Amino acid sequence: MTRVTMRHPDLEQQIEVPEASVPHYRASGWQVADAPTEPKKTARRRRQTGDDS
Repeated sequence: MTRVTMRHPDLEQQIEVPEASVPHYRASGWQVADAPTEPKKTARRRRQTGDDS
């Protein structure tokens, strides 16, 4: 049986449910997640050295 990853807008946790249960969870506000979400990676800022060469 195929399982689907779902997320709720008010929660950070994602859950996996059987595909047949998706309508039940959608009625409760859950949404199908495209892919597991990972924390956003941000670019590191360069440290200023004080040299304005």
